[in-house]
Amino acid sequence: MLSILVPTLFLYYYYGGQMGRDDWVGLAVYGLFCILSPFAAGSIQRYNRKNRQLMQTNQRLTEIIKQNERQRIARDLHDNLGQSFSMITLKAEYARKLLAKKPDAVPEQLLAIEQASRQNLKMVREIVAGLRQTTIAEELINQERNLSVAGIILLTKDENQIEGLPQSNQQVLAQCLHEAVTNIIRYSHATECYVTFAQSATTFQMTIQDNGRGLKKADQFKSHGIAGMRERLEVIQGELTVDGRHGTTLTLTMPIATEVKND
Repeated sequence: MLSILVPTLFLYYYYGGQMGRDDWVGLAVYGLFCILSPFAAGSIQRYNRKNRQLMQTNQRLTEIIKQNERQRIARDLHDNLGQSFSMITLKAEYARKLLAKKPDAVPEQLLAIEQASRQNLKMVREIVAGLRQTTIAEELINQERNLSVAGIILLTKDENQIEGLPQSNQQVLAQCLHEAVTNIIRYSHATECYVTFAQSATTFQMTIQDNGRGLKKADQFKSHGIAGMRERLEVIQGELTVDGRHGTTLTLTMPIATEVKND
């Protein structure tokens, strides 16, 4: 109140108690500014605090994902490789004992050891390949940052449906999500992006929608990654539908039991 009272008294004294209509209007505007400016500053401060909290939350989520991945790798190594190496050790000890008593039986044991060793090598390669793949959850965290920079809000629904989805399939869907978000940032003029997950007894579905300007024809968007998404989904026998009437909606559907086939 002092911010209004002091200028009022000053102007009243300066003009000898006679102030015109324009003077009072200017004073009122100045007074409103003095009243509202603290609220605006507080709002900006709360907005900055919320952004910091979101960044911290994203960092924690990233660490949780990394920790879960480390635990998964440790579990795979313990459950699969650990048991297999124990069997190799037992077979090697048995072959050494047979070498003195029944040398004719040794080749059979050595063959079993060779097969187990090859199987372990294949298992290690699969684990390493899994380390190079991106999960849908990781891609969501990365793309939330990118969308935020572009002034677009990311909203998701039913993320728990991702649980249990094969890693190879998640890799394909994560790549499609990356391409779709890139298109939204570059071309859509949207302010919001929605990613929804759904699962039935036989199919898994991921829907990516924005509230931007939409598409006149789906074909005109092929150069922007639609064709590439369709090619990726074909690997897991999935399909993509595009609706550009109200914003852009991409619906990615795939069989649940289908995994990427490695040649």
